[in-house]
Amino acid sequence: NMTARGLSPDEWSYNTAIHACAQAGQAGQALALLKEMDEQKVAPDVVSYTTAMDACASVGDVNTAQCLLTEMVERGVIPHHRSFNAIMSAYGNAGQATEAIAMLGQMAEHGLAPDVKSYTLAMDICLRQGLWQVALKIVDRMRATWVRLDAISYGKAIHAAYIGQQWEVAVEFLDEMVDEGWLPSHRSYTLVVEA
Repeated sequence: NMTARGLSPDEWSYNTAIHACAQAGQAGQALALLKEMDEQKVAPDVVSYTTAMDACASVGDVNTAQCLLTEMVERGVIPHHRSFNAIMSAYGNAGQATEAIAMLGQMAEHGLAPDVKSYTLAMDICLRQGLWQVALKIVDRMRATWVRLDAISYGKAIHAAYIGQQWEVAVEFLDEMVDEGWLPSHRSYTLVVEA
């Protein structure tokens, strides 16, 4: 529609369209738009690539998401946390928790330290696959790297303790959560009581 009016889509226009495709689960269309950017001499940026990776993640297409990461690095586009989180999501949607967690290490190879969102995503992927012990080890890893848990990560930790029937651990997380100034959700309280 833009070209019919004599306008050329720019980076922002493409990124918005790729985002809409990702939200709709239309990975093929998102990738076609990314390719079109090159054809139209509009250089994809970190948002373009990461949003296309999000589209791949929505359908569990790990291989394409990984290829996009390789391509962006080769083209000198520096990935950020969201880039790796998108690939982690793709692995999670494909049922590959071990590979998702390995992305935390790949971040370091690119000069990034995993943040609370990355760790929380890894915990969520583990919980979806019943790997509650691994989720609790991720909490240990967060603490070892001085990453402060937030309300969501505390909720995931409580959920992990609940699945493992570790009621004392669940209570400790709840107490710590309150001491750190976070407001527990009703679900967190419920899981502690049920643990």
